[in-house]
This record gives sequence, structure tokens and C-alpha cells, in this order.
Amino acid sequence: MAILIADDDPEARARLERALRESGDGWDVCHAASAKEALALVTRADVECVLLDYRLPDADGLSCLRELRRVRPDVPVLMVTGSGSEEVAVEAMKCGVGDYVVKHATYAQVVPGRVRELLGRRALARLRPESRVHLPEYLRGRRHAERLWMHSEHVHRVGLRSDLRWLWRHVDLPVH
Repeated sequence: MAILIADDDPEARARLERALRESGDGWDVCHAASAKEALALVTRADVECVLLDYRLPDADGLSCLRELRRVRPDVPVLMVTGSGSEEVAVEAMKCGVGDYVVKHATYAQVVPGRVRELLGRRALARLRPESRVHLPEYLRGRRHAERLWMHSEHVHRVGLRSDLRWLWRHVDLPVH
């Protein structure tokens, strides 16, 4: 599972890569310094999430985001920008960005958590409708969730362990 960092600033790419690798989630990281490179790399099947800078040398982040959505509509995108404004954030959300982070002194520290959240949301959206109905019944207690996490062939095949951790933290399930 690879995370694509599309940013023209080598320092920002290095900071984000370090934060992702230190998170312990085992993600591979690939880089793109332009929108053209990002669009070429995102077609790889192992790219599971894109960290997209708003300002790239050959295109703005929104036009790159629109093209990413056309090529790979299922891949979550986290917009990262040093020039954040409400207008940009709203337009990015309208274009389908999963989340939005403004570059500040400690922004890289929050990125791994945001990536886990985006991947968790995508995992929930991928569940077949009939599975969604039965999932809360199956996950009534932590013990059942642990069993699903450890033994599910789907979890091991697709690599959704971090997605299930997100599910445990964010879904309020009744315990009987």
C-alpha cells in the first residue's frame, strides 16, 4: 500500500515521508514534484492515498484534483497547502478532496492520522450494502472486532488493519 506525496518542495516531501514512515503503519511512499508526475504515478494499483499540495509548478492543486478524480475516483486525497484560505478549502471539498491540512510548524504530525481516517472511510464505503447491515451486529464487542481483525481473510488480503483500528475509534457500536 503506497501513499503518493505530490509536492514540489523537497523539504515538505521529506517531512511528510518521515511522518508517514514513523507512524508505524508500514506504508510505502512515492513522490511526485509536479501534477504530471502525480497523475502518472496515481494510475499504479498500489497507490492508496494521495497527499496533494495546492501549488504545483505545472498546475494548481484543484485542477490536478479534478484529473485525479477522473482517473482514480476511489483514491482518497488529502490536500496540503501553505496558502490556505476558506475559498480554497470549500472548492477543494466540492472537487472531492477527503480532507484539508494547512502547512504550519507541526502539520506533518497530524498527516498520518488523517491518512488513516481517509483510508478507514474508504474501507467502510467499499463494504457491500448487505455487509454494512450485518457489520454492527457482528462487531458488538471488542472481542468480536479483534477476531475479525486477526482472522478475516479480507483484512489480510487487502491490508485493512489500520482501517479497522479507525473503525473501532470512530464508530459507536452498542455492546450487549
